[in-house]
Amino acid sequence: MANRSRSTTPSSCLLLGKPVATWDLLGKSLLERLITRLQVFGVDRVAAIFEDALFRSPQLPGQKENAAASGSAFWNNWDSVISEYLQHGMETLILTRVGPYAEFDLADVLRAHHQTGSDLTQVYRGDVPLDLVVVRASRLREGEGSYRNRLSNLLRNRRIYSMGGYFNPLSSPLEFRRLVTDALLGRCSIRPVGREVEPGIWLGPGASIDSSAMLEPPVYVGAHSSLGPACKVLGMSSIEKACEIDAGTTVEQSCVLEHTYLGMGLHLQHTVAGDGKLFHLEREIEVEIQDGRLIGRPGIQHNVTRAARSIVNSVLSTRAAQAASVNHQIAAEKSHER
Repeated sequence: MANRSRSTTPSSCLLLGKPVATWDLLGKSLLERLITRLQVFGVDRVAAIFEDALFRSPQLPGQKENAAASGSAFWNNWDSVISEYLQHGMETLILTRVGPYAEFDLADVLRAHHQTGSDLTQVYRGDVPLDLVVVRASRLREGEGSYRNRLSNLLRNRRIYSMGGYFNPLSSPLEFRRLVTDALLGRCSIRPVGREVEPGIWLGPGASIDSSAMLEPPVYVGAHSSLGPACKVLGMSSIEKACEIDAGTTVEQSCVLEHTYLGMGLHLQHTVAGDGKLFHLEREIEVEIQDGRLIGRPGIQHNVTRAARSIVNSVLSTRAAQAASVNHQIAAEKSHER
């Protein structure tokens, strides 16, 4: 596409303390998926502006700029970014706020925008406006006041593009969980990152599954995650990248977010777990777990614990074998005496 377009993407809904769009969902965050999608349609420059000044985004594919601010500072950054890119001959801007997840044909939106000669086109679902607009850059250059005010003026005469594809408001952890299950069941266009080793079982690169673990499809285990002995992953559950599920733990109808450790013998059900926290989907309660041996981040202490447990089990097995040998010898001697 000849036009040079622009996406500014603040995040809103939080999941366990982070913007929901920045958590991995079946191997890739919604923000990464959006940026990749924009690039497929010819968007050559992408920037993300985050509403929370305390949050720093991960490295994103093809991202040129990243800013974080709160309150009025956010809009000052927004104006500054828009001004910079308008000065570089940009013809079309795509401005979107990462919140709800919506599937529509972006190429068709751009086509409708240009064919109608509209200054601003906004995507709607039914009679509800979505936070995605396509703007003719020249109209922002010609206005007065801040770019935010100029955009507000253009919105009064917007053209409406009605979408009819898959939609998820992502207004709560329950909606995040629903998006995961819909993706696993093929109800939306999101596909797991990895290889489908058996029907309905996806593994990311470097995932390690103990031979005694059980996976009930459809399930997802992300890159470099490991499942220990006697683990179970059931009920359309997802384990994101770099997670460690210790021996005997069951994950059922739940999502385990990236870089999470689950201790031995736990049973998670109807839960989103990550960053040392649990959100129970049925009770709608978030709990912070202080004991990292239960839920935390994978670390060397867990490796030490496993090594010690392995040594103890080895010693116990050796002693049990020795005791069995002694008992067998005693029984043989008694039988011989008879």
